[in-house]
Amino acid sequence: MILADKLRHNISFRMMALQFHLRDISEPPERILAEIGIMQGMTVLDFGCGPGSFSLAAARLTGHMGKVYAMDIDVHAINCVDKAAKHHGVENIQIINGETMGDIPTGTVDVVVMYDVLHQISIPSQILVEIYRVLKLRGIPSVGDHHLGEEALLNTVTKDGLFRLSNQIRHYYQFVGVQNEGAHLCSIK
Repeated sequence: MILADKLRHNISFRMMALQFHLRDISEPPERILAEIGIMQGMTVLDFGCGPGSFSLAAARLTGHMGKVYAMDIDVHAINCVDKAAKHHGVENIQIINGETMGDIPTGTVDVVVMYDVLHQISIPSQILVEIYRVLKLRGIPSVGDHHLGEEALLNTVTKDGLFRLSNQIRHYYQFVGVQNEGAHLCSIK
């Protein structure tokens, strides 16, 4: 039974990766990331990176002086990103397997990309606290999720008072941190 589950998951991941590849033809990730302001020298967290098309695009945009954290709980996704990065000679991607951002220093990330992952998070407020922690004071989370309606997405990201909507580009929403006297919140009580 375990082998059948692994096989089913592998097939499901490959089908998802194919869908993302087709999406990337009409909406190239590099163009989307450039539109939201990712550029040379920035640090980017691709939360829920999947097969890595946004991680690789961010790595190209940030260049050798930038850094990209590619994070996912799915081992297939992590392996896919790692293999693609090695294949393309990309050296500024750090792979994070899991959903905790403990390895990312506080206040070091310019942009967090969360595309088509928010609907899968069981307790979004916990993840959003961590995203708030790792972001620089003027850092932005860019969130898009076609599984959620606009109102549900906006409510999920803003309901705890950490973020407010600042911009929308296509179907991606940019937020800014609500400052607590210039300091990052470390937890919600």
